[in-house]
Amino acid sequence: MLHKPISSQSKAWLLYACLLTLFAGCSKCNKVVEPDKTSTASLPAATQTGAGTFGCMLNGQAWLPVKDNTPFARANPNLTYDATWQGGTLAVNGEIYADKRSKESIGILSKNINSIGEYSITSKDYTNSDYRRFMYYSEQEEFWTDDTPNSIGKLTITKLDQVNRIIAGTFSFTITKNGKTINVTDGRFDMKYL
Repeated sequence: MLHKPISSQSKAWLLYACLLTLFAGCSKCNKVVEPDKTSTASLPAATQTGAGTFGCMLNGQAWLPVKDNTPFARANPNLTYDATWQGGTLAVNGEIYADKRSKESIGILSKNINSIGEYSITSKDYTNSDYRRFMYYSEQEEFWTDDTPNSIGKLTITKLDQVNRIIAGTFSFTITKNGKTINVTDGRFDMKYL
């Protein structure tokens, strides 16, 4: 059986169709896919390796610290732990710098952190300074669990390795002040300390 040769016009149309398909497919490949800020998938994984991570959902939006690139800026996120002071003192926070004078912070400060486990944090904890624990959010206005009635929070330490100096955990809190509610959920951190 003899085959008819393909005409030059048919070759041109075939080449055009192939190129059109190729470019249509590539245009999808070149798009930058932004992470879904309303999904916990854009948060760092809840690891326990000292990965240097911190993040949470703030009023339904992913919140991740952004480093300050100015000279002498401190580490961000930042964690300190002293097992010998007040039963084990933990301070962990992350910050977002809008400009040199404006920043947004989320953090946890707590005494008596000496083992893995769950620690509740309420406004009542402030009244007994021996067991003081609080969480905070600050931007233009400060929200602290220890100065806001009916605020609630939970800190869970999932790893406390004093040999390798790694602390990892999860946190959440809700604070309502002056008619505004700060709701932090799905918080997680995994950091080394000095």
